[in-house]
Amino acid sequence: MKEPLLVPPVKKLEPNPAPLFARDRKLPEYYRGLRIGADTHLHEQIFRLVLRINPPDRVDRKPLVLDLGCGEGALAQRLWDAGYLVIAVDKGQEAFRACGPQFVHADFDRPGGAEKGLPVWG
Repeated sequence: MKEPLLVPPVKKLEPNPAPLFARDRKLPEYYRGLRIGADTHLHEQIFRLVLRINPPDRVDRKPLVLDLGCGEGALAQRLWDAGYLVIAVDKGQEAFRACGPQFVHADFDRPGGAEKGLPVWG
């Protein structure tokens, strides 16, 4: 007699999944009230990578992180809270709600739209 095929139960989805990159149809996740609009665990992976590459406990100066496509600013806020100097960049200024990171409006869809407002280092 054959063993019955075991099928995992279907997970119910939130009717409003995270936008854009949420191809995995996850339930919404938040950091300090800021919605994470990326695939499941992506922010955690990026956060750990940044910590490993450039730890925030440098004595000479805070490490700088540029968060492109920041949305509401959940990752930018988490990096800021960890001790990084963060510049959060996005096309839609109305969505950004983080406190601490500097926000820069940049529209990468328009020629010259990215240069406006971005700091220049030299």
